[in-house]
Amino acid sequence: MGAYTRAAFAALVVATVMCTVMGTIFATWYIPSGASVAEERTMLVTTPVTAEATPVVTVTVTVPPEPVPPTPTPTPARPALRVAYVAQRGAFGATNTVRAVYPDAGDLTDLVYTGENLDPATLTCLNGVTRPPAADARDPSQGDGAGDAWADYQRGFSAAESIDAIADPPDAALAGNFNQLLKLKARYPKLRILVTIGGWAYSTFFSDAARSAETRQRLVKSCVDMYIRGDLPAVAGRGGPGSAAGVFDGIDVDWRWPGSAAHPGNHARPEDRAGFVLLLREFRAQLDALGAAAGRHYLLTAHLPAAHDGWDVASAVAELDYTNIEVPVI
Repeated sequence: MGAYTRAAFAALVVATVMCTVMGTIFATWYIPSGASVAEERTMLVTTPVTAEATPVVTVTVTVPPEPVPPTPTPTPARPALRVAYVAQRGAFGATNTVRAVYPDAGDLTDLVYTGENLDPATLTCLNGVTRPPAADARDPSQGDGAGDAWADYQRGFSAAESIDAIADPPDAALAGNFNQLLKLKARYPKLRILVTIGGWAYSTFFSDAARSAETRQRLVKSCVDMYIRGDLPAVAGRGGPGSAAGVFDGIDVDWRWPGSAAHPGNHARPEDRAGFVLLLREFRAQLDALGAAAGRHYLLTAHLPAAHDGWDVASAVAELDYTNIEVPVI
C-alpha cells in the first residue's frame, strides 16, 4: 500500500471513530482495486448512523374552562297601572260619576271609589247612615259620624242615569253607586275596583283604631266584612248580608296623616307611624286569608304624602300592591 493510500486508510479509520460519536462518516479518499492513479477520485460519503431512540414523554395538561356565570332570571316587569277615582258625591249629580267614567273604563286597570268613614264610637268601618259632613272644613268635628248610605247603595238610578240603561228595581238589595260599579265590572271584567277608607275629613279616628292589636283587628274585620264580603247594613229595604259581594276587589287606606293632625281635630300620637304599618299588616293578613279561601288576590293600597320624613316607608310599602302619592300643587 503506498504512502498516499495508507494515509487515506488512516483517515478513514479516524473518521469512522469520530462518526460513532458524531453520527456521520465524513470523507475518505480511496483508489478502487486495480484502478490507475488517473482514476483516483475524491468521494464524500455521508452515512446516517442509527442511534438509540430518545424516549418521548407526552404530558397532557387539562385547563378547566372559565366558569360561565348563570344567566340571571329577569325580573318580570310590573304591568303599567291606569288608575282613576270616582267620588261618592257623584250620586248627587256631580261630574265625577260612575257614568262619567264609563266611556274610558276600558283603558283603566283600577278604579278607586272614595270615600268611607270610621265609626267614632266603635272604631269600625261606618256605613248605613246618611249624614253629610259639616260644611266648614275648619270644624274639628266636620266628618265625625258622617256617611252616605243613600249614595252608596240606597238611591235607585233611573234608566237614563244607569250605565246599562236599566233602572234599579225598587226592591233590589243593591242600588246606588255600588250597583253602578258592579255593572261597570260586568262590562269590563278586567277592571279592578277599590274602596277608600278615610280621607281628609274622615281620618279623625285612625289613631285610636290603630292603637292596639285588638282595635286593629276589629277595624280591619269590619271593613273586610262590609266591603269585600259585601255585608252592608240593611236600611230601607236595601243592603243585607252579601248584598255588595263582588263590587270591590280591594281596599285603599287613606289615613291623613299618621302622627300629624292634618285636619283640625284629627287624633294624633307619636306612635301613629308605627301603628300605621301594623294596621296595613293586619289588612294584608285578613285580605290574604280571605283571598286564599276564595282562590284570588285582594288588593291593598294606601295614600301617602310626597314628604314622608320619619316614616317607615319600606315596611309600609311591603304590605301594599301599590301606593298613591299626594304631590302638592304649587
